Amino acid sequence: MLNSVSGVNFQGNPILEREGKYSSQPQQPQAKPADIPADSFEKPKKKNKGLKAFLWTVGVLAAAAVGLGIAAKTGKLNSVEVPKCMVDHAKNFFATIGNGVAKAYDDVVAWGAKQINKFRGSGVEEV
Repeated sequence: MLNSVSGVNFQGNPILEREGKYSSQPQQPQAKPADIPADSFEKPKKKNKGLKAFLWTVGVLAAAAVGLGIAAKTGKLNSVEVPKCMVDHAKNFFATIGNGVAKAYDDVVAWGAKQINKFRGSGVEEV
């Protein structure tokens, strides 16, 4: 069986002292690391989260309005003459939005055609 060596002294060994494995001086205590809160490196700070959410919301609403305008222009979105329930009121609401978007699109296209005809020098003012 192996016996533990408890009385060994390496103090006079020049090889161990040169390699830094043993020093006759007591070790100095190391500086305490700075206190860093745990959340500072685990969670990155998010900037402009509200702006991004706002832009996404506006984009989704614009896409929905364009979809309602296309549905109203093709005749697939009709309003109810005499609404009887909440669903009929909702259909009328969406039909009103769709018709408004379709009318705005027609107005913009007509204005653009008028400007193009004016630029070309054509006598036709209305499309």
